[in-house]
Amino acid sequence: SSTSEQLVSTNYQVAALSARLHASLVDMDANSKKFKLLKKQDYFNYFDTARQAYNSDLAQILDLNTQAYPISETWEAMRAAFDEYTVYVSSEIFLESPGQWADEETVSQWLAMISAARKNNDSQTEQAIVKVNQQIRQIVRNSMIGFGCSVIAGLFGIIFISRSILTPLKKLNNGLKHISDDDYTHTVSVQSKDEFGELADTFNDMSRQLKEGEDLRSDFIATLSHEIRSPLSSIRESVNMITDKVLGPVTERQIKFLNIA
Repeated sequence: SSTSEQLVSTNYQVAALSARLHASLVDMDANSKKFKLLKKQDYFNYFDTARQAYNSDLAQILDLNTQAYPISETWEAMRAAFDEYTVYVSSEIFLESPGQWADEETVSQWLAMISAARKNNDSQTEQAIVKVNQQIRQIVRNSMIGFGCSVIAGLFGIIFISRSILTPLKKLNNGLKHISDDDYTHTVSVQSKDEFGELADTFNDMSRQLKEGEDLRSDFIATLSHEIRSPLSSIRESVNMITDKVLGPVTERQIKFLNIA
């Protein structure tokens, strides 16, 4: 962002303003020669307009010079050199004083300085564009790395969430299989405090209640079997004694029904 700001706010403006400076300087030199040769006021006015534009554009370039984005020192040298020829009172003084405007060699030097400063600015612009391109590549590379890390983190998150859901379900399913096999001693161990934990606690309570009911049924059957076995044994022995005629003679018909009993 900082490099892009430099390109837009400094280098591009310097490039545009330096092109206008070059054109203004050419106009001044051409119109000064025409005015001295033809002595028409319009050419002096054109000259003065180009001079004002030159000063304005040069001032804008110098205003762009900051500590963060320094510009070429050539522009300061241009201002100092040009100030020696910018005191104009009237067209008459301009004609009477040859030193009011630079000679052709000086103008050529100024144009060369502007061209050199423009080349330096173009070089800075090119370097900034290369820097932006490198930074964009780095940003893309970092974004891909970040995206890959996000995908990996997402996969681990999915695995963690899946295990946190599937593991309690498997334990509950295993517990139900034990219940279907009449094994009421199995308990489900789920440490979480969410709905799965509540479900596991409810399942363990159900298993405990079923075991208590099964124990009660077994005790009841054992007690009932014991209570019935004793009188049945007495009845059986008594019938055997009667059948064996220990208590006296019995008829064949009585023996038949005693055997049935």
